[in-house]
Amino acid sequence: MRWVHHYGPIFKTLWRRHQNAHSKNWRIDETYIRVKSHWAYLYRAIDSNCLTLDFERRKQRDYIAAYHFPKRLLTTNGRSYRLVTNQYRAALEAVKQLSS
Repeated sequence: MRWVHHYGPIFKTLWRRHQNAHSKNWRIDETYIRVKSHWAYLYRAIDSNCLTLDFERRKQRDYIAAYHFPKRLLTTNGRSYRLVTNQYRAALEAVKQLSS
């Protein structure tokens, strides 16, 4: 097992525990990245102060990924006053379903 697989979750837990206070205006975006010759989607959420709230790497860009990431974001960081996404239809539907 690589050290990243062992220590990655530990670092993420410590990072979330000592994270600064963040604002309630969030922006979610995804981008297509290459990691060790494999392509993947990187979902990232930042607040209005440009602090990273959370990130996630997925193999596919679909409704399940667009729904799972904001749901986890809301459970770990609480509700936001405003959540901004791009015009990707799956992301818009996921945010609409989570806000109702």
